[in-house]
Amino acid sequence: MKYSGYTFAECITHLKRLNRIYPNFYNFDTEDYDTALAENPTNISNGLLQKYSPLTTLVTLEFLLAFLKGRTTEDIMERYNEEISDLMDMKNNPTNYLKISSFAELREIIKEYYPDYMRHTVSFTNFRNFMFLAILVYEVPIKLHHLINIKFCRNIPIHECLSEPIYLLQSKSTFYFIMNKRKNKKLVRQLEYKIKNPLVCKILLQYIANYKKYNCPWFFSAASGRPLSKSNISNGLMNFCSKILDVPITIHDIRLVYSKLPEIEEGMNKEVFSF
Repeated sequence: MKYSGYTFAECITHLKRLNRIYPNFYNFDTEDYDTALAENPTNISNGLLQKYSPLTTLVTLEFLLAFLKGRTTEDIMERYNEEISDLMDMKNNPTNYLKISSFAELREIIKEYYPDYMRHTVSFTNFRNFMFLAILVYEVPIKLHHLINIKFCRNIPIHECLSEPIYLLQSKSTFYFIMNKRKNKKLVRQLEYKIKNPLVCKILLQYIANYKKYNCPWFFSAASGRPLSKSNISNGLMNFCSKILDVPITIHDIRLVYSKLPEIEEGMNKEVFSF
């Protein structure tokens, strides 16, 4: 299975994405596809846009152009090109465009990759970037300058977590972000955010058991144990998302989506998000 401009792995990725929206679009056993559905680009575009970003929808339709070449009429190919042109307009209008419209696709990808990433065979950097993404989309998208300075502690009282801006505190299999808000160097508030998602907790436990550098006080580090820079995290996350989603998503993109979620309107999530 290989089409012009696409590797085998890329073809599989695009067809799996289509099957998430339309379960019977492509049969991997018989290598058949739903002809009626494939020949309705407007329905496919609308269906993808309900779950995916305009950019993801765009690259999927571009793949379908290659997939359907020689299999359908010029009229249908032209209709695909019209849909692609509209999506290009959405992409090139930065005031109305978000790379991701919700966290549904990202959370689905994390669940899909989770079994492979928990098998002890993933490189340090890949696992760390996978963990970043899980924390950012399942919990709260912490600001970049705080992510590089999270101090890790085990089994100590929360009131002892004072000297650093942010801590990750482990108590058995439970994790908390402890955030210290200061004004003019004086502590004015300590925020306690419990990590809620069981999948994220298991990823954190896996990282601690198999990847975290023992002598490094910071939770996130480079593979060498050295402190991370902002560009380490930012570029690593963009490259990771490009690899698994074809979209170079940034922490800023994630924070934009998060800021529009209902749960951000009030309570602890809003305060932690704005920290």
